[in-house]
Amino acid sequence: MDEFERIYQEKLNKDHNLEQLPEPPVRNSKLAKRKKRGHMDWPVAVLVLLILAIGTVMVLSSSYAREYYEGTTNLATFRSQLIFALGGVLAMFAFQLFPMQLYNRSAVPIMLFAVIALALVMTPLGQTMNGARRWLKLGITFQPSEIAKFGIVLVFAAYMSKDTEFALSGRRKRGQPLRNYIGQEVLRILPLLIVAAVVLALLLKEPHVSACIIITSMCVAMMWTGGVKKFWFVLLLIPIAAVVLYVVKELPSREVIGKMTDKELRQYDYVLRRVIVWLAPERFSTGEGLQVLQSLYAVGSGGLTGLGLGQSRQKLLWLPEQSNDYIFAIVCEELGLIGALLVLALFALLIFRCFWIALKARRRFDKIVCIGYTAKLLLQVFFNVAVVTNLIPCTGISLPFFSSGGTALLLQMAEMGIILNVSRGIGDEEEAVQ
Repeated sequence: MDEFERIYQEKLNKDHNLEQLPEPPVRNSKLAKRKKRGHMDWPVAVLVLLILAIGTVMVLSSSYAREYYEGTTNLATFRSQLIFALGGVLAMFAFQLFPMQLYNRSAVPIMLFAVIALALVMTPLGQTMNGARRWLKLGITFQPSEIAKFGIVLVFAAYMSKDTEFALSGRRKRGQPLRNYIGQEVLRILPLLIVAAVVLALLLKEPHVSACIIITSMCVAMMWTGGVKKFWFVLLLIPIAAVVLYVVKELPSREVIGKMTDKELRQYDYVLRRVIVWLAPERFSTGEGLQVLQSLYAVGSGGLTGLGLGQSRQKLLWLPEQSNDYIFAIVCEELGLIGALLVLALFALLIFRCFWIALKARRRFDKIVCIGYTAKLLLQVFFNVAVVTNLIPCTGISLPFFSSGGTALLLQMAEMGIILNVSRGIGDEEEAVQ
């Protein structure tokens, strides 16, 4: 009987050709997802690498004169920037490989670390430079504000994407009392407001007004994308109007500023001093107005084609922070108007491409993260160029991928890696099916 069943089964298999049937596909396996994962957006990667290469060369050009004067001939600033640039490239390509769920889950731990680090800046572990206490020394020296910018994007995106109906939950139901609706809206965005308020309060203690402006603008962009009701943005105008009214009320007249000395200037608080110097930098040419004036000299002396790479005069101990916040002034002086516009054109292409990726992103978390990091890039480029050309009062904002500084550069490259990660999800067929 057993022999009969064996012969029958062999004949059945042969007739139906069962041994040649393919294995059923496993749609939810990691291997299947990996095969269907899209490619990263190479235009973004190429633009980032090109901007980074130009920025690293400009750090070398802008820093060696001061180092030579100080007796340092080993190009310490350039070597440090080059090491961080290479590390940043590795970080960018590494961060585009990890699943986006990992960034979602790590948002809260990163933000907690940033808040603790910001609080430690006010302790003896913090370091003061140029009148602001913004650096923390824990074996290495870094700026916690940069980690806060990185983490707050992930936290906002994680919270607003934890419920796919976040945007719809903000709608007022038919017959719902207005008081109940407003209370519901407050509770809905209260966690976001608490996180932002804690970070901004710690930054104002340093003080770091520029970081407050950038983080506030990033949060507004993400909340707008996430579906927060528009009337909350109208309420945001109240504190902005209060700050403007305070500055207008306390600001001395033009006649008083025209006769003011550096000693009298120091009697005003941080914000008012910056506004006064912005209005009349020539009155404080030996004090707080020195940086602005020397920056304008560098921008103006570059002309159309520039003095040539490495030929800047203002970097010869005239312009402070020439390889950091004011490196764009050296770009204008050495590369001229044409070179400066080309650099800005590369930034513009990168920003537009990142916004395009945000629009194409399939998941809410990916879209909000991409909007947050792209808004940060746009704001930092705009504010840095505006400060260098004295369009706005002086603030300590670095130029992405150009200004020397390891913490900022590594995190900026990591942010670009996350945006590249989002771009891979655009062509992810498995995600589209789900």
